[in-house]
Amino acid sequence: MQPPILNIRDLEVEYDTSKGQLKAVAGLSLEVRQREVVGLVGESGCGKSSVALAINRLIPSPPGRITGGQILYKGRDLLSVSERKMRSIRGGEIAQMFQDPMTYLNPVMKVRTQLAETIAAHQGLSGPRALDGAIELLERLHIPSPSRIIESYPHELSGGMRQRVLLAMAISCNPSLLVADEPTTALDVTIQMQILNLLKESVTDLQTSLLLITHDLGVVAEICDRVYVIYCGKVIEHGNVYQIFENPQHPYTRGLLGSALSIAEFKEDLVAIEGAVPNMLSPPLGCAFHPRCPSCMYVCTNRLPEILQMEPDHQVACWLFSNHV
Repeated sequence: MQPPILNIRDLEVEYDTSKGQLKAVAGLSLEVRQREVVGLVGESGCGKSSVALAINRLIPSPPGRITGGQILYKGRDLLSVSERKMRSIRGGEIAQMFQDPMTYLNPVMKVRTQLAETIAAHQGLSGPRALDGAIELLERLHIPSPSRIIESYPHELSGGMRQRVLLAMAISCNPSLLVADEPTTALDVTIQMQILNLLKESVTDLQTSLLLITHDLGVVAEICDRVYVIYCGKVIEHGNVYQIFENPQHPYTRGLLGSALSIAEFKEDLVAIEGAVPNMLSPPLGCAFHPRCPSCMYVCTNRLPEILQMEPDHQVACWLFSNHV
């Protein structure tokens, strides 16, 4: 088996707030293999977006900082490379696709300028050749009337079209790894499916790897090979997509699946997970999920659970399956 293209080990990310230090990522580990689609799933506030930003060293500082761990890309720790080297990796080898296109597209620049500048910066092409490359990219993503779209400003485009433009910018340099943070949020279901199909098509055509960050289990089922379930900045279960959906082990994973609609199973009622994600300024002792867990035991309230191997490539961090309780 080839070594993973991305290997995150014990990552920690903190933010300074007026009320103290908030640990958004608390010792998270995951890996993405060559030409693989990996999902990172969890509720809002669990630290998913901080992981996405940390990979490209985009944590805003201040107030944020990476305080521990390693981010190994092709065996090299990105936390130890120079900022100059990081600029060549960021966008050139590791591309990022964000949740809100209007935040990351310049509102006063036409799509033509933004796409062509990205291509020119990373591929060294001249202005006319970069413009031709931009139009070709839009055609590859099945965008109708690319010559019209490329002359538009972001506010003149629909949300789905702006997300396509972001995807075009992300894949313009044939990256080895694409990090997509909630790329289908706020889009209607038809447009969501179109964006997912374009992501899958791009991964196949470019033979790239994809880390997809989402709270939507339907998106995970549609596109991912393996899944990491995150809660309060830690991975609490991971396995291939079939293991997670057919044989979930952690009560939180079961809760997420129980609260999601499915075309494969009729549900009279959706069962919500009681409570809310805890305040990470003062997280609970022991397993962070224990205040909401229907299977909570005394040990869960004061000791971190062990990471247990349930079956090949399927791990869970839960005292329910430990022999040491």
